Amino acid sequence: MQKKYYERTKREIDRSKVKEKRDYAVMMLGTVLGLRACDIVTLKLTDIDWLRGEIRIVQSKTSNPVILPLTQDVGEALEDYILNARPSTADDEIFLRIKAPHTKLAAAVTVGEIYRDCCVAAGLPASTRFHDLRRALGTSMVTNGVSAYDVAQVFGDKNVNSTKPYLATDMEHLKMCTLSFAGIAPGGGSQ
Repeated sequence: MQKKYYERTKREIDRSKVKEKRDYAVMMLGTVLGLRACDIVTLKLTDIDWLRGEIRIVQSKTSNPVILPLTQDVGEALEDYILNARPSTADDEIFLRIKAPHTKLAAAVTVGEIYRDCCVAAGLPASTRFHDLRRALGTSMVTNGVSAYDVAQVFGDKNVNSTKPYLATDMEHLKMCTLSFAGIAPGGGSQ
């Protein structure tokens, strides 16, 4: 259900205006790569290796380095914002304030506000948190057969236990573990 919300939110962003181009790129980083808001705010132009197709950062929360693939959809969103909407400035941060002065975003809470605005524009509840995108990505990865250890690597967690809170229960795979009630009689006896 959450994944449908995120897809709908991305789909509803207009992308014909400066703000929407920026917001779409922010949403793609959260949805596709699971980046934290604090890492998006500090993301610099030099963190993107366009030739190798990688984003290289040191995570703000953990101080762990992580190398993520620059997927085509994320790359296109970033390219569109940087080339067609990002104000000219000496600041190295990718994401800037829309109104002058065009300085870096003040804090990670700004990314949460961007996400809330996108949810509202898509007609979705504004109560969800940007950080929920990370949980949705982790759950989606596990549902699609990616191991929790590989998810931990993508998230830049050195310990898989740090990643486990992001992995929601996968009901379809849990159903495969259920036991049959065949041969069990009502009242505690067996047939």
